[in-house]
Amino acid sequence: ETTKLRLNAVTLFVRFPEFMKVNIPLMDSWKAWPDGSSVGSTRHFFTVALDKINDLGLSEFSASEGPVRKEPLEIPKLKPHWLAELCTDICLSATGHAEQNIQYRASSLLFELFWRISQHGRAKGNISVGASVFVPFIPKVLGHMNYLSSLPAKCQLRKDIIPCALLVLQSA
Repeated sequence: ETTKLRLNAVTLFVRFPEFMKVNIPLMDSWKAWPDGSSVGSTRHFFTVALDKINDLGLSEFSASEGPVRKEPLEIPKLKPHWLAELCTDICLSATGHAEQNIQYRASSLLFELFWRISQHGRAKGNISVGASVFVPFIPKVLGHMNYLSSLPAKCQLRKDIIPCALLVLQSA
């Protein structure tokens, strides 16, 4: 029941029209990255941005339910992107729940969240800004790789979660 309540809350956040503005108030004002930028300046800019994200020190979240994690869920300190990370962590931990419908709901919420982020970024011309919010999602998905690889090839969880990770890898 706790997982269902968490997913209900995440559903509201995912469908909140201003979700990205809440998570990236300063970065949302960035324009599209200029096409004529040199590789060196682009690499330096994003290296500094990723270092700042890593310096935030947000801990990994985990749920007490499901086979993947056994520790309690921790709410992070109020720092940039904490809400986005909390939503992805709740969904990712719920994909390991014993009930299949909860697993599918969690993975579809992740897919919906990342789809909305990509649409928002494409509309504003700054998809890399939106995807950079979810860089911490990549190590967490990699931590779940054993679980995901144990699922059948055409499993809905894999169909929903892998494209989310690819969006971040391609766009951030």
